Amino acid sequence: MMRENVLLYTNFIDKFERLSDEQFGMLIRAILEYQSTGEIPEITDSIVALSFDTVKPDIDRNNQKYEDMCERNRINGKKGGRPKKEENPNKPSGFSKNQVDATETDSNPNDNDNEYDNENDIDIVNKSNSLHSLDCINSSETSSDKSEDEKYQDLIKDLKKRNEENKVKQVVAEYERVCISLPGIRKMSKQRSQKVKARLKAFTDDEIFLAFKKAEESDFLSGRSSPWKASFDWFFENDQNITKVLEGNYDNKPIPKPKPKNNFNNFSQRNYDMQALEKQLLGRATSG
Repeated sequence: MMRENVLLYTNFIDKFERLSDEQFGMLIRAILEYQSTGEIPEITDSIVALSFDTVKPDIDRNNQKYEDMCERNRINGKKGGRPKKEENPNKPSGFSKNQVDATETDSNPNDNDNEYDNENDIDIVNKSNSLHSLDCINSSETSSDKSEDEKYQDLIKDLKKRNEENKVKQVVAEYERVCISLPGIRKMSKQRSQKVKARLKAFTDDEIFLAFKKAEESDFLSGRSSPWKASFDWFFENDQNITKVLEGNYDNKPIPKPKPKNNFNNFSQRNYDMQALEKQLLGRATSG
């Protein structure tokens, strides 16, 4: 039986106060979709996806609690349900010996068989109990040794880490898509990933993507005019390489226009006998 409602804790506001209104709306939509279908929704925003991961254990725990309650009711229903109240006040009332008592099967004595009473159970709404979902964050320390503030800081660190990993994946995908003339990437090692993260601190995504485009258009970097060609590792080896690409150091040189011919050189040259010409000039000078 699918539960038609989902419990939302007021401390969600504190836990996700750094989400934008749009991200918080995406999170609520994902929670409702998961509750209604039981399938994990596809979330494109990495921050929202991680936020959903932190509340999913709460949803699953409460759904399991609801299913256990329904199962107890089904078992008791097969055994005749709750016995009728005895008319004789001296005769003890209660469950028959073969019926399942909910208080005996549930570790929480405050639970009862009413679904809506369970929603007011102080054990469920308790903030520290709800924050157990942050225990899924990887840490060298046990989550029980951490305060709620420390767990929240771990969540922020994990969000940043996942965001960095997603950016690295986007950079790799864009390189493979644009730089078709350059060597491809077979394996994304930890060292490569660290270098990409270092460059992402100096350049924006758009700047790196523009560098990929200019490299593919460059005859030199793409190897069309030289035996050498750039590679993924060359791009992210240091900040200088990307800077030089963006500054146009490797842009193709414009083809020079042909120089116009000098019309004076178009005349056919005459051959002169310089000695005869000299004698002739000297003879004129003597006779004069």
